[in-house]
Amino acid sequence: MSHIDDTSQLTRELLLYMDLGLAKKEIETIAEAARYHDAGKIYIPDHILYKPGELTKEEYKIVQQHTVIGHNMIMNSNLNRELKRYAAEIALHHHERIDGSGYPDHLVGNEIKDWIEVIALADVYTALRSKRVYKPVYSKEKAMQIILDGGCGEFSKEHLTKFQEYLTKIAF
Repeated sequence: MSHIDDTSQLTRELLLYMDLGLAKKEIETIAEAARYHDAGKIYIPDHILYKPGELTKEEYKIVQQHTVIGHNMIMNSNLNRELKRYAAEIALHHHERIDGSGYPDHLVGNEIKDWIEVIALADVYTALRSKRVYKPVYSKEKAMQIILDGGCGEFSKEHLTKFQEYLTKIAF
């Protein structure tokens, strides 16, 4: 499976496991919408997106633009209204972190919806578990440790606990 498929699947499983008060139909829509989280990367130049080394500050600012670009693309798409609403918000906010260090809006704490944070966890975990030109595939344990140590930004303790609890039960 691809990063997109893995992120969508893990999002669905986590939302079901974490019981955030979402209806089953809403979880299915959110999981489908999670497939569009990186849609804006289509407009990021390949020499930056697939650069084997560390990005410069300027290159990183360009990569960060994929959130706003993706949001705008989705809002101008022909997706059905419900899917569009979730997909656009996911594209825009899946890199936000509870300490405000994320982007593009530097949201803090409860400004980030629970289900967005779950998608962000699924995104970073599946990215760590995938080979990229700039990093190897990490084991399940190593990927989890990187996330717990804050290597992918700060997440809420509550979501991290549930995330870790869930991962100990699955092979992914």
